[in-house]
Amino acid sequence: MIPESPEAYVKLTESAIRNTSGDPSALESQIRQLDKALDDSRFQMQQTENIIRSKTPTGPELDSSYRGYMKLLAECSGSIDSVKRLEHKLREEEENFPGFVNLNSTETQTAGVIDRWELIQAQALSKELRMKQNLQKWQQFNSDLNNICTWLGETEEELEQLQRLELSTNIQPIELQIKKLKELQKAVDHRKAIILSINLCSSEFTQAGSEDSQHLQDRLSQMNARWDRVCSLLEDWRGLLQDALMQCQDFHEMSHGLLLMLENIDRRKNEIVPIDSTLDADILQDHHKQLVQIRHELLESQLKVASLQDMSCQLLVNAEGTDCLEAKEKVHVIGNRLKLLLKEVSRHIKELERLLDMSSSQQDLSSWSSADELDTSESVSPTSGRSTPNRQRTVHKRWLRFLPF
Repeated sequence: MIPESPEAYVKLTESAIRNTSGDPSALESQIRQLDKALDDSRFQMQQTENIIRSKTPTGPELDSSYRGYMKLLAECSGSIDSVKRLEHKLREEEENFPGFVNLNSTETQTAGVIDRWELIQAQALSKELRMKQNLQKWQQFNSDLNNICTWLGETEEELEQLQRLELSTNIQPIELQIKKLKELQKAVDHRKAIILSINLCSSEFTQAGSEDSQHLQDRLSQMNARWDRVCSLLEDWRGLLQDALMQCQDFHEMSHGLLLMLENIDRRKNEIVPIDSTLDADILQDHHKQLVQIRHELLESQLKVASLQDMSCQLLVNAEGTDCLEAKEKVHVIGNRLKLLLKEVSRHIKELERLLDMSSSQQDLSSWSSADELDTSESVSPTSGRSTPNRQRTVHKRWLRFLPF
């Protein structure tokens, strides 16, 4: 008869061993070890089942929870291995106790524990995967938070240093500062999505109400405050650069000079267009040369215009005040006039090239016609019937016109 409880089983086994011949100390020790291994296994499996049924953590406590869970699974697996090993040893000792038939009941004592562990293992694996996925999400979230906080601290310090520098009112230093402003603005724009993502995902990791969750909420508050601070410092520095630009004499002279240049080019263009197609080819050729020169001057001015537009785009887009608005409008007019003049001049150049091609074709036809008349009058000698030297020279000249040199 097999006892219902492990304790009763151990007592019955010990009593039976004492009534048998031989030294029972080794078997007693193994039975007690098996009893302890069974107790440990039951306790650890109960803990594992409790964790499996509980809500999978998602916040800062995930690191310690995952490590603790994996340690518990390892201990549980070790206890089950001990149970199997001790049962095997007891079976080997059975030969020393031939009258102790109840020793075979050790299989019954361990079978329930082993079967229970096999059922738990599938559930434990599913729980482990969920915890691992949550841990990866948390680690990525924490990494993003650490990186953005580091960047915010560095950028805040850099902007504070830039604001303390004395700004030059010369155009080249201002252009260098604007380049730095663009780099910082690009970095801020790039991290807007990261800040938004961190704030949206934070609710998933701050629900536990633990000390770790409270610490995380404090870090998020600090991040958002520093983000607002960086954006504010960037706009303040933009305002300082805007003031420096309005005091920059080179900027105003460049704008005024480009306006005068474009006005002069427009006047020179209007002296040529509209194009009279009845003009002599030499005059058309001269007009073409002038327009090509005008286009060259326009293309050369593109770098200066692009520089003005860049400064205006960075510093004057949302500017207020009469001076800023006038400067922004002037740059806008310069850009539009340059674009329009380039388009018009290029179109007139193509029109002239078409007219010059037509004129050249007409001259070629006229030359061919004159040459044919000459060939008809001098082509054949009345005495020999062969081509004259003049005829040979004319044909030779025709082919020369098509040779590639």
